[in-house]
Amino acid sequence: MTAVANTTCGTRSRIAARLRPCARWLVIGLALALGGPAFGLDAEVKGRFQFTGDGRLKVLGQTNLPSGLRLNIYLIGDGFRLRTITTVEDGRYEAGPFGYLGEPLPSGQYTLRIDAGVAAGQPEDVRAAIGGNWEEITGPYIVEDEAGVRSLVREVEFSIQ
Repeated sequence: MTAVANTTCGTRSRIAARLRPCARWLVIGLALALGGPAFGLDAEVKGRFQFTGDGRLKVLGQTNLPSGLRLNIYLIGDGFRLRTITTVEDGRYEAGPFGYLGEPLPSGQYTLRIDAGVAAGQPEDVRAAIGGNWEEITGPYIVEDEAGVRSLVREVEFSIQ
């Protein structure tokens, strides 16, 4: 499933949208269809994009994944890739603000990638909840490589106009 968001806040111009902070809710869609994991963790991750007063982009999210879970958040644009690491705290996470060379993000197509990585890279208490190889979590965003190592990855495409 691919989500496309118009982050210009309706019909206002890109400049006008950046003068006043605005938010566009975007369900990032990590509502994982789970098959009854041992800890009863029906994982859900939602987020929204928000422009800051200076025109940079923040990602604010909610999840029921365990506190302490580390998330790599990537913003990929034409010719560049930005990365930040954040931690889930009390069901929330935040990333950014993202800009380009100290300026607001230019118009164009972007990909937001949320990547929790392999379970071995998570704190011990998080591994206890998700399993040593994410075996306690199932769904379309659990990916497995050729060696059988699993991770949680979700990508969302959007545009800024």
